[in-house]
Amino acid sequence: MLAYCSKWKKNAIKIAHLPSYTAFQNYPDNNAPGVLKYPFCFAFSHDSRFLAMGNDQGKVHLFAFAHFQQ
Repeated sequence: MLAYCSKWKKNAIKIAHLPSYTAFQNYPDNNAPGVLKYPFCFAFSHDSRFLAMGNDQGKVHLFAFAHFQQ
């Protein structure tokens, strides 16, 4: 998993799955753009089930990937 963003465009975030060379088209979903703003740091959990994201307002948001839920 790879997360990448733009610091110049608001809510410009993509998550990519490297083994398949695809970007998740459904991320961010319709609920996320209101909280994302301008993200500048990311951290995945060791099993890639969660993504923590810090933004320009000093907030950290935690996202869970339903695909990896058991």
